[in-house]
Amino acid sequence: MLNKHSYYNSLWVILILFSISLASQSSMTRVKEIEVLYKQLKLEKALEIGNELLANPQGLTANELAFIHKYLGVIYFSMGSPDSSRFHFLSYLNLQPEGQLDPVSFSPKIVDFFEDIKREYTPESVSDNVQSMTKYIFVDDPRPGATWRSAIIPGWGQIYKKQKRRGIVFGASFFSSAIMTGIAYSMEDKYHQDYLNSQEVSDIDNNYAKYNDWYKIRRSLSWITAGIWIANIADALWSPFPGTKISVVPTASIPLSIKIDLN
Repeated sequence: MLNKHSYYNSLWVILILFSISLASQSSMTRVKEIEVLYKQLKLEKALEIGNELLANPQGLTANELAFIHKYLGVIYFSMGSPDSSRFHFLSYLNLQPEGQLDPVSFSPKIVDFFEDIKREYTPESVSDNVQSMTKYIFVDDPRPGATWRSAIIPGWGQIYKKQKRRGIVFGASFFSSAIMTGIAYSMEDKYHQDYLNSQEVSDIDNNYAKYNDWYKIRRSLSWITAGIWIANIADALWSPFPGTKISVVPTASIPLSIKIDLN
């Protein structure tokens, strides 16, 4: 039975990691769709997807955001909107100051326009004569690190996310249940041996009843322990944590600053 429990626990971990990978691939597929639509000259559809993704940037990486801004800058220039193009190129440079436009993939006019913007942009400061852009401020998301920590030691991930009380509750619950499971297993084994060594009919019946009771207790506690372990991993991966917020902060030279704070 313990081997069976280990199998199910491993299966849950695989499913959790697979869901993370699937979500990441899904967002990247939509990001790359912008490039495909641009090459197919479906500019309005590419623009629609890009703006939709930028409206909810929490699930995107810095590279994905830079990719979107770069292509929106190219698309807006192609559609005759240099101001919007400048906005997205500046946002792209804010994410990747050394960013480039491939002259093989893009027309010389677009590349020249981008290079002019790049010359007037400095990542250290944004002067008043540089038009607005979106500035992203990233703080590392502790949830991936919390997840593997909780998988190794239940409660460690919550403490890593600065949720000390939750970590203590999960840790204490898991280890208490694990200790009780160990005791139940020891008692089950004891009465199993007593049952096998019994000679009298009354002793056989009595020891078998005790062995069966402890078997049921041990099995229930094993499931409870496994359930606490799985819940602890799920909590480390998906639960909210102190300081999670997304705020829009207007400033003088950068009218729109999106802050993604995950600590």
